[in-house]
Amino acid sequence: MDLPYNNQPVFTHWVARNGYLRSPFVLVDVGVLGGISVRWQHIGDGLEVHGFDPLEEAIAPLRAEARPGHHYYAIALGDEDCERELFVPPVLPGSSFFPRDLVGDHTRMVIDPRNWQHTQRRRVQMNKLDTLMAQGVVTRADFIKIDCEGFEPAVLTGAREFLSHCGALSIECEIGFSSNRWAQTHFLAVYEQLLPHGFRLSNLAFDRVPFASYVERARALGIASPATVSRPGTFNILFSRDPGNSPDAVLKAAIILEIYGMADSAYDLLDRSLRLFDPALPLRDGMDLLIAA
Repeated sequence: MDLPYNNQPVFTHWVARNGYLRSPFVLVDVGVLGGISVRWQHIGDGLEVHGFDPLEEAIAPLRAEARPGHHYYAIALGDEDCERELFVPPVLPGSSFFPRDLVGDHTRMVIDPRNWQHTQRRRVQMNKLDTLMAQGVVTRADFIKIDCEGFEPAVLTGAREFLSHCGALSIECEIGFSSNRWAQTHFLAVYEQLLPHGFRLSNLAFDRVPFASYVERARALGIASPATVSRPGTFNILFSRDPGNSPDAVLKAAIILEIYGMADSAYDLLDRSLRLFDPALPLRDGMDLLIAA
């Protein structure tokens, strides 16, 4: 289900090694349980992180690493400044502000039942990203990752001002195409908030989850891998927007595209933006690194 990852982003290494970025690359990670993605290690010391998770046990080990430029907050992001009840199952990544109702197709799919069994309730602090921006906690972002078990639309509702002013170039979001919690589908509840800010779908990846009844009967018949095309389950979608006329933003946007394996998109963006850069910068040399044999 993960989006493509280029683990040898040579253009990114070239930019980082030569210090061509004029400002830190700021990552805002909403749902940082387990730490940030290995994707971002390639930016090196130029990376600044603001990670959020409502579970103190998720944030404590990240804080203990004491990595320079990494800031972690044991709070949830949402559409209110309040305390709210969080449903916490034994499998912590399944924690959600929505109770796991045993209704709907998902209860008949091959999904680990621990995702909603033996759930405990916990009061946690929630803030709007707009509020944190006004307080100076986090004022900008180059990349935003949001993975919070169906609560993504609420996070974006509380980040309308932030999205207007933070300068984010891309957003990765975990999304479904059905919803018991929103008036429209989960995807539309997210996309209708990103579209006015200029974000468009850049790439997507998804898993397929079979119905348990089918798999159980296949096993009874001695068939380990029955032939079927199961319904798409969870999607990871990368949204991006035009970086404008800032050379720094263009370089960062190209870095994001390369790290996500979209070398041709990164090259085309840089090719269209050459006029913005100092002619003394050997950008063509760096661009050629995007073209792998």
